[in-house]
Amino acid sequence: EPKQQVVDFGRSATFKCNFQGNPIKEVQWLKDGVNIGHSEKVLRIDSVKKEDKGMYQCFVRNDQESAQATAELRLGGRFDPPEFVKVFEEQALQSGPSVQMPCIAKGDPAPEVKWYLYDMEINDDLSAGVTIGSFVAPNGEINSYVNITQARAKHGGLYKCIATSKVGSVSHAARLKIHGAPFVRPMEDMKVVAGSQMVKTCPVSGYPISNIVWERNDRQLPINDRQRVFQNGTLIIDDVQRNEDAATYTCIARNEEGYSARSDLDVTVMVPPEIVPFSFGAKTVDAGDFAQLICVINKGDEPLSITWSLKGDIIASEPDLSTTMLGRRTSMLTISSVSHRHIGDYTCRATNPAGSTTHSAQLKVNVPPRWTVEPTDKQFAQGSDAKVDCKADGFPKPQISWKKAAGIKPENYRDLDTQVHSNVKVIDSSLVLKNIQKASEGYYLCKSTNGIGRGLSAVIYISVQAPPSFEIKTRTQTALKGENTVLSCEAK
Repeated sequence: EPKQQVVDFGRSATFKCNFQGNPIKEVQWLKDGVNIGHSEKVLRIDSVKKEDKGMYQCFVRNDQESAQATAELRLGGRFDPPEFVKVFEEQALQSGPSVQMPCIAKGDPAPEVKWYLYDMEINDDLSAGVTIGSFVAPNGEINSYVNITQARAKHGGLYKCIATSKVGSVSHAARLKIHGAPFVRPMEDMKVVAGSQMVKTCPVSGYPISNIVWERNDRQLPINDRQRVFQNGTLIIDDVQRNEDAATYTCIARNEEGYSARSDLDVTVMVPPEIVPFSFGAKTVDAGDFAQLICVINKGDEPLSITWSLKGDIIASEPDLSTTMLGRRTSMLTISSVSHRHIGDYTCRATNPAGSTTHSAQLKVNVPPRWTVEPTDKQFAQGSDAKVDCKADGFPKPQISWKKAAGIKPENYRDLDTQVHSNVKVIDSSLVLKNIQKASEGYYLCKSTNGIGRGLSAVIYISVQAPPSFEIKTRTQTALKGENTVLSCEAK
């Protein structure tokens, strides 16, 4: 739900997969027939893009059956992603003159333009003689400029402008080279997630620059096969590790005249959480049993946030279902008395500033049959088609059987004759009697069993209402003249 929704670009969209029945073994979402790797009952798209439109399907499965539902996401509003009309080019200048770098963009809705120098956003800096101007032209184009009143070597570097709207973004970058001695801008501390790739370009200005190197503890990089240093001053470290890569790095830029400049970069490596695998065990749990899961976070920086969910819904503590923190790295989920409503996938999610991870365990519960539709006494007109529903659920899925009493009392039940030519059938657990006649009247037994407990049974009486009829339609009777005689008229 909903079956169809029209969403503007950049807005959020939510589909909810509502289902019934137990147990649910798997929930799977597809988009245009392709699995999107989502297994919770709620699918949320935070910011809708052009590629998000299409048909979405939710599949629900257990060991016996499956069901699916389809919904469509359409795009609303206008779609005109940002694009540049005019951009600045790479240039080399002597110190002293003024510099103007344009980025003119268009799009619908109108994009916002931001400027960056070595990936650090820049704003007006009057003391440095740098201003940023922006206005909307009569044709709707966004004119944005970086103005430098008196160019100096420190103003040089890799400039980038990014035009962004809710329907997309576009970027452009080029170098401004200003003759002068090397200068390396101060670098902000860098936090990197363990296992990821670290990329940092040394923010060098001045021109010409003969070489740029990176050092750590006075050793020039690379010092291992995970490190790469490029001529433009970019340092790449693959598969970052805390013990090896958390350190202070120094970028040094030199020119042919022997002048140099340097700046330090402090790198902190953050470790994302890791969960020790857990499960409810190999055996299916019986209804009424005690069940427990323990989610242990054996790796990851603190602070840690640990939450539990069932079928995509966050679990709040209840009388028979509770979660408890054991210290700062362990959470325990407890079910004091398992029932059919506890069936499903339990997910522990651990989150810290470096990332998030999950682990799930499926709880299967042996649930004795329980009526969803309990049969009751019925009356049918002779010659009509009769149907009596008898339905139950449980785990494993219950088997439904029908029998009929041999006599006029509710006892001695026998299997029904459901052969091909018989008017008696059991269809989807319902008793069906085609063209019912008086002979079908009597006591019937519906029984539901799944091997758990004694099962369920219900006795009902089916009566057949028939119109009056004469057993003997014509008869000849003789009598002596003058004597009394009796004429009988018998109907049923």
